[in-house]
Amino acid sequence: MADKLLGYLIVFLVIGIPALIYNNYRKKKLIGEGKIINREHSFWNFSEHFTVTGVEYDKVLSEINSTDFSQLRVQIYPNYGGNAKILFKSNLLWNAELLLEGQEGDTYKYRFAFTHWETRNGTPRFSEEMNIMETTIEMIFLRLDPNTVVRSREQKTVTGSY
Repeated sequence: MADKLLGYLIVFLVIGIPALIYNNYRKKKLIGEGKIINREHSFWNFSEHFTVTGVEYDKVLSEINSTDFSQLRVQIYPNYGGNAKILFKSNLLWNAELLLEGQEGDTYKYRFAFTHWETRNGTPRFSEEMNIMETTIEMIFLRLDPNTVVRSREQKTVTGSY
């Protein structure tokens, strides 16, 4: 029993600690490059709500279409389900959607949320890439309207393999 425990400890010291150090270094690098922001640990359980002025769906779709998502291996499905919704389906085992929720005059409200993801040990397998995706969407809205208001809301989700 003690030998087994010692073996686990050695594996953790040899593999676990360097992996933690590398992940922390990579995260700081991505933050420094502006590719991600430091988010709540379970950000994937929250939807982002954007309130913008003068940014109709076609402008958002045009900006989405001109954005390079190749790093995230994302296929884009505009007008998904016949609605003003964009489905993002990643080969990295997660999906997200951006939906025009409503319009009042020149004010538009959009919702971005992750809808499916595969987990490992209770967290998404590609949470870093999901953060890159969410940050990219936020940057798109800020380019279109520098006065974008962003609010997060917890959503009820069911996770698992798909």
